[in-house]
Amino acid sequence: MAQVIPLKSDGSRSVSVPLGDDIGIITFRTRFNSTIPVWTLDLFDVNGEPITYGLGLLPSHNLLRHLPVLERTIGDLRVIDIDGNGNKDPDRLGSGVGLMHYKPGEFQQLYPDFDTPSLAPLNYNIDDLFTTTPPAIS
Repeated sequence: MAQVIPLKSDGSRSVSVPLGDDIGIITFRTRFNSTIPVWTLDLFDVNGEPITYGLGLLPSHNLLRHLPVLERTIGDLRVIDIDGNGNKDPDRLGSGVGLMHYKPGEFQQLYPDFDTPSLAPLNYNIDDLFTTTPPAIS
């Protein structure tokens, strides 16, 4: 069953959460980057050793997707945009945006077609892409 990670945008911005008997306690530390603007996430093991740094908290995909070893051992970490207003505000973490943990393979069982790449036809007219005639090559 999916687990809500209780992230907040105030206070220490660090929380330690047990992720099942086989994974153990993981510490989640968040930071807001006002330059981009985006929230980032660092993960630490029970001893405080870093697991990974700087994962962008971007909605609608598995944060561990490009880290296959972590995806197989920890599972899926997915950002949920609760009210549809995005993740670009330093005060939204925990109120408008949440983080969910799914055990390895759990999300795929619940939503088998969610991450399946699909091809959609591109509906455009090639003539509309160019407003002027390209210059002749000499």
